[in-house]
Amino acid sequence: MTLLAPVAGRHPVPPVRRSVRVLRMLSELHIAGFQRLRAMPYLAGTGAWRCEIAPASVFHRNHGGLLWNPAFYHSGNDVAPRELMDVSAKYTSASALDGSYFDWDDASKDDARTLAAKFVNRFASLCRLGEGWDHEYAGWFLRAVGLAERGWMMSMFDEYSPPSLAGVGLLDVRPEVWKQGETERPLLPLPPPGELQQDRIL
Repeated sequence: MTLLAPVAGRHPVPPVRRSVRVLRMLSELHIAGFQRLRAMPYLAGTGAWRCEIAPASVFHRNHGGLLWNPAFYHSGNDVAPRELMDVSAKYTSASALDGSYFDWDDASKDDARTLAAKFVNRFASLCRLGEGWDHEYAGWFLRAVGLAERGWMMSMFDEYSPPSLAGVGLLDVRPEVWKQGETERPLLPLPPPGELQQDRIL
């Protein structure tokens, strides 16, 4: 694996910068002991980057980056896990244009750690489900955050690219100055299996 040098400066595009901050917020939550919280980032048909945060118990065992979604199942016997029906947090980069996170109107100036503190208070039920240690996932997620800070935003799927068991897709949102001297596209393997005892149909 090629080691990457740190990038100097912040990303010049505010929605990208704030989306990276959401990933860093989740890393702060992992540090605080909520490592059973996972992220499912994806690119919506509108072009917005979205990120859903939910407990590991609703992420599939064959693809630990995909959470249970009734849209992918056609059997009337499929019942949504209670925690997914009750609690999940959804972020979209479309809201980042005005500096908001999760529809909060008081977080435009917050750093990742402050966002994490607000997240624990405002998504208390979700965080209770996310309590616990999962060093394997937290370590994998740190790699994903490092790539995002370099302009490679992970996306589990988009309108034209379905989920894959071969790895996680990376969106190249680097400004031109960051591309100088870097020719190798990084790879991000799948996260560790989720706890949902059901495979995602791919």
